[in-house]
Amino acid sequence: MQQITSLIRRRSTVSVLLWMFFLLWQIILIVHYEGWYHFDELYHVASSNPAFDAVSKYRRAPQINWLIRNLTYIFGNNYYVYKLVPLCLSSFSMGMMLFLTNKLTSHKFMLFIVTLLMSFQSLLVCYHINIRFYLWNEAVILVLAFLLYLREKTTKIAVRFLIDITYFLCARFTYSLHPSEESYLAVFVVGIAAWGINLAGRYLFPWLCQRRLERWLILAVCLIVLFLEFYIMGVKNGKVEAPRIWERFAGVGTIASTYFYIPLYFLKEGLLFTIALFSFGFIVVEGKTDYGITGIYMLGLLPLLAYCVFFSDMYILRGIVSYIPMMILVVAFWFDRWPYTWVWRGLMLLITIIAVWVSYPRLNVIQFFKEPDILMEFNMHDYGSLVAKAQEEICNGRKCIAVWANESQEACFDIDAEYSFAINDSVNNRRDITEEDIIGLYVYLMNTKEKYILLVGPHTDFRIDEIMPGFMYGMKANFPYDEYKHYEFIIYIN
Repeated sequence: MQQITSLIRRRSTVSVLLWMFFLLWQIILIVHYEGWYHFDELYHVASSNPAFDAVSKYRRAPQINWLIRNLTYIFGNNYYVYKLVPLCLSSFSMGMMLFLTNKLTSHKFMLFIVTLLMSFQSLLVCYHINIRFYLWNEAVILVLAFLLYLREKTTKIAVRFLIDITYFLCARFTYSLHPSEESYLAVFVVGIAAWGINLAGRYLFPWLCQRRLERWLILAVCLIVLFLEFYIMGVKNGKVEAPRIWERFAGVGTIASTYFYIPLYFLKEGLLFTIALFSFGFIVVEGKTDYGITGIYMLGLLPLLAYCVFFSDMYILRGIVSYIPMMILVVAFWFDRWPYTWVWRGLMLLITIIAVWVSYPRLNVIQFFKEPDILMEFNMHDYGSLVAKAQEEICNGRKCIAVWANESQEACFDIDAEYSFAINDSVNNRRDITEEDIIGLYVYLMNTKEKYILLVGPHTDFRIDEIMPGFMYGMKANFPYDEYKHYEFIIYIN
């Protein structure tokens, strides 16, 4: 019994147990939503269809398509095969998080804090089971953090040089997959900035820690910059009246893009705020010379500050989700400096639970279990039940006409439809459905004596009505139908 207790107390054992908990939690989420997909996941799932993949022009994440294509070639087309991609990537990221937390914090309690936030923060709950490139970016960022850790652990110049080469290749590789993709460029720029500041800190911190006056001057500058940061956030959110000079910068941060606009947000103003808060946190308040984690700290802090200043009035957070684990690591570094008493640990736990419960956008894990939907950010559809019901009706003798929002949806699901078509496809634009086509379909279904089902996929009903206003109203007014989550339908004709 004593040996078991001693084993459990080891930090490495606790890390393994917490990783297994995270893995089990991800599996529970995947099983709970069997057959459900986020709309954008199907751009990748469609690569499991060789005929469509050969003509598809969707190349934002060729590495994810490659994984799906090869996994389905080996194991076949199946929901659980597709979900191996996010399961493996998120589990890898969690392993890296626990390793870094274990090595870079003094208290074992930080492992529990990191696990709680990684498992239950609302955006991570969503995207850790999502087949998208955000998880790939997250894993790459954590590999960079791991390499920075290794770099600071060795004193051999040759080994450091090899680590630096590996670091730059990892940062550059993702960007090379799709150079026009801003989120990949963000990973590259953040990685290089973190490496540079980490290197500078090795020489800057010891010098500053010996000079009291300079430290207080930096404190004053940082406080002014932090005030300006909150002031800008207030102006952008309409809480503070904008000064006249603001008109010169009216376009800053207002681009309706999911991703970071790198030249502006990271190479100019964003870097200023980052360095300021970095100085405030490490040099002034703590006065520590623990510069070994500077670069790792920056991998999370830099994008966090860029978001706070330039994206504080936006609702879509997909572009920043890849950096949330690094921000969690920053929180762990901060908590690790607190007094290690039961009272303070209780306060840490309380703050963590509150962060999980009210995390953006007011979707806690219990609500996610009931309804996986974040307005403008993330929503899932029960494609599995929709397609299974349609196939059941086909087997019972009904003919099927399937209407999908785009060709990626159409390529993902193999049903024995008499006729299947996509309204449009923003990626390939291979079809151009006209109002005459939809009117013809409407007239045919209204007058046919045969038994049909009309399958209307997710995000499709409003697209049909854009072409022929009143189509869906007429169908639902004249025929019985089953409605699934988020406006997908099976309409029974005759």
